[in-house]
Amino acid sequence: MRKKSFAIDLTKVKGEGEFQCPSCDNLISPDDDSEETYKIIETVMVDEDTLERMVIQCRTCKSIINLEGFDAFSEEDDMNIEVSEALPESKVGYRTLHTISQEDRTLGQVAVEYAQKEDVKAFKRLRKLRKGEPFKATITLLNAEEASFKSEDLQPIAKAVKKRFKGLINQDIFLIEEKGGRKNVIGKASDL
Repeated sequence: MRKKSFAIDLTKVKGEGEFQCPSCDNLISPDDDSEETYKIIETVMVDEDTLERMVIQCRTCKSIINLEGFDAFSEEDDMNIEVSEALPESKVGYRTLHTISQEDRTLGQVAVEYAQKEDVKAFKRLRKLRKGEPFKATITLLNAEEASFKSEDLQPIAKAVKKRFKGLINQDIFLIEEKGGRKNVIGKASDL
């Protein structure tokens, strides 16, 4: 007997995230850690921090359910971090510049570099790249205050950049702090 397969977009689910199995109406709740009503078959991650989708199986009728829409629940949405469209001085397909802001306050800029033919060739043993795909981002944070940015301030900024430029991973994101005309290297997003 062939198992039925369904897709559920979690952004369209009302309430606290619980939903009924599309086949047998079994109530499936995200609060059920015991997996009595469902079994996790597969989780697909965008990167080490962000869940893209999950495949579960209903314990009652054995239907396969693809859960999508996890990106709507990511933390950076709560932080109101915005990455602008490409600024005029950008070279589309090569390097684009964007402003990073939070609640109408400019935090800094991000320069995103896109893989060229020679990059794809050079990185082929380390990583699968396609021409035109973002593969490096340098975030320069403007700090008018004397206090330095803390790790908990930097994580949502890096996540917002990863969300905006699909394909970037934490090792691709470099953070620099500009204070009093001097630039200080903070490190990679993977070190936060």
